[in-house]
Amino acid sequence: MPIQANPLKRTTFDSVRPWRWAGFGLLCAFLASGCTSTTAEPKSFDVFEFGCMAERADIVESVDWDSVQVQRIRIVDGEFSPMVMYLETGRPYVFVVENADIADHDIWAPGLLKRGVAVRHIQFGDKTPGTACVNGVRIRSKQEVRLSFVPVQEGRFEGYNTAFPMMPGQTADTVFNVIRPRVGTVEQ
Repeated sequence: MPIQANPLKRTTFDSVRPWRWAGFGLLCAFLASGCTSTTAEPKSFDVFEFGCMAERADIVESVDWDSVQVQRIRIVDGEFSPMVMYLETGRPYVFVVENADIADHDIWAPGLLKRGVAVRHIQFGDKTPGTACVNGVRIRSKQEVRLSFVPVQEGRFEGYNTAFPMMPGQTADTVFNVIRPRVGTVEQ
């Protein structure tokens, strides 16, 4: 006669499994909610900020922003073009980042946007430019974001195209290399 298991008795593993997954889901939701906040419209979540430092208005106010050449960055199929950029400290930049995809993209570059540059403003499409110390921006489908800034700290700063910026094992989708001003370059 074969031994039959008692159908009313549960094993420890079976009784813990549903609670383990529920707890894991709640932990992930809690951690994700603590990583983002917004300075834009509460429902749009276009600008993500966390742990901001003081703005460097003294650097960006002295720049003639009308004479700064605009540089374009495109996102096509989730890929940045160009992917690697070299920036010089003390030189002003205006980047227009265009999302050519049908999906929104969350661009996270907290090292660059918090420590590497003094941000003048961020402008979404035709909206009024705003000033903020941010970790990243959400670029809506078929939209553009204009970033005006001056690099202030040398280093290699990575950008991530992800809705989950704190996940381990991610590789950079774009790289910003901030270097000292080049000596002996010819102005055109």
